[in-house]
Amino acid sequence: MCPPPPKHLPKQRHAGRFWNTNDVMEILSIYHGATAAVYPKSWQYRTLITVHRELNSVIAHRKGYGPDWKHEIRGVLLEYLSQGKIPFQTLSFAATHLRALELRVWADKRAGTRQIKLASAA
Repeated sequence: MCPPPPKHLPKQRHAGRFWNTNDVMEILSIYHGATAAVYPKSWQYRTLITVHRELNSVIAHRKGYGPDWKHEIRGVLLEYLSQGKIPFQTLSFAATHLRALELRVWADKRAGTRQIKLASAA
């Protein structure tokens, strides 16, 4: 039985920016396939386990208990449960991917406005 989801800090600071904690967790869960629709009670914990295994383990595709459970992942989840903070490594992973996506969106928008200006000038 899963404990109830923790109350998040509304925003967490990382790399000079405040990140909306709920949005980061939702995006990570979609990226890793542990959405609330599939796992309504445990999606947040499953997301953290999957991200932790992706960043630290050789076998990242496992979803259940493994040899890394007692040593590494359990501590991360207990910290998450008690403080409501996304672990630093997970937040850093999410921030890196979100900034890359924002850069692509910004570049596409700039390219689109530049093409519109060139078309109107001709």
